[in-house]
Amino acid sequence: MLSIFLWRLVQIVYYKSKSAYENRRQEKISQEAIHEIQEGGEPKINILQKILPRISFLKNSLNRYTIRQKIITLIIILVFFIIIPIFINIAWKSSENRNKVTEIKTDILEAPLPLLNDKSVVRLEKIETLDEIDGLKNVVNLNESFFAIARKEVVDLQSKTSYAIPEDLKEIDLAFPMEDLNIILLLNKSDKKIVSFSPTNGKFQSNIFSLPENASVSAGDTYLTYLYLLDQNSNQIYRYPRAEGGFGEKS
Repeated sequence: MLSIFLWRLVQIVYYKSKSAYENRRQEKISQEAIHEIQEGGEPKINILQKILPRISFLKNSLNRYTIRQKIITLIIILVFFIIIPIFINIAWKSSENRNKVTEIKTDILEAPLPLLNDKSVVRLEKIETLDEIDGLKNVVNLNESFFAIARKEVVDLQSKTSYAIPEDLKEIDLAFPMEDLNIILLLNKSDKKIVSFSPTNGKFQSNIFSLPENASVSAGDTYLTYLYLLDQNSNQIYRYPRAEGGFGEKS
């Protein structure tokens, strides 16, 4: 029943359009013929009348179809004139969106590096020299100067100068920068010994320092002229104040 209703609706629209079209066509032909006769010539046959198929021919062709064939014809017309253009439009917009995404990615790749012009940021040049340092332990930043701490030496990464540690220190386990004094504190855990290194003159100096007998330092840091050490055995943090020739008693 729905298919019959749709076909009837198509027929009504078709006949209305046909009637309006025929009336306009006849009126236009009559006006052209009158105009040509007034100019003293014979009325000419409109070329479009020879090229365009008459609506009556379409009507006769459709009347020969069954209702099922008419519905199929209607579906084909809808596919060609509505559905296909919609898919073409969607594909076109999708292509435009892909182009926009590509442009955005290009803009992101061309964005400047963060902190590129920040004068407070110090960048290491030729960082691959660290691979050449034997027994590298850590890299220390002392007042915006970088030093590589190895087992047996301290390397100034700016000047590429190497400073061998004193023999009595044996080797470095931990290193802490103390910026207020512009020195690096070097700790040997097994001997519980601290030696300070001054980049200003490139010299090492032993420091007065004492740890509890069973202490085992796992980490440390400095604040102003205080040294803080973490004892992993007692789970305590020791604070050492700077004193003449080294450090005072812990607290």
